[in-house]
Amino acid sequence: VNEIYGKPADGKPRGNDDWERTIHPDDLERARRDFDAAAATRGRYSSQYRLLLPDGTTRHVRARATFLQDSGGTPKMVGAEWDVTSDVLLNENLMRER
Repeated sequence: VNEIYGKPADGKPRGNDDWERTIHPDDLERARRDFDAAAATRGRYSSQYRLLLPDGTTRHVRARATFLQDSGGTPKMVGAEWDVTSDVLLNENLMRER
């Protein structure tokens, strides 16, 4: 995740605030809505959005997660994010050529 977000691998945990500060402003409302819908049902989270990195670079990310409960009943979210920038740019180029 540190590499995707352009952050140093310093061992510091990344929280929801870090996530929201990095999401492109045009995608933030939808990403929040997707997350909130999954959290409300403790279901699966699925979203795709852009990140604005500290160096000004934009990356496209696909995220998938699910909510679980630990033995104490505390909900946890476990998932992964993929940098899909090259796929998105290739698709955009193909659409322009058509």
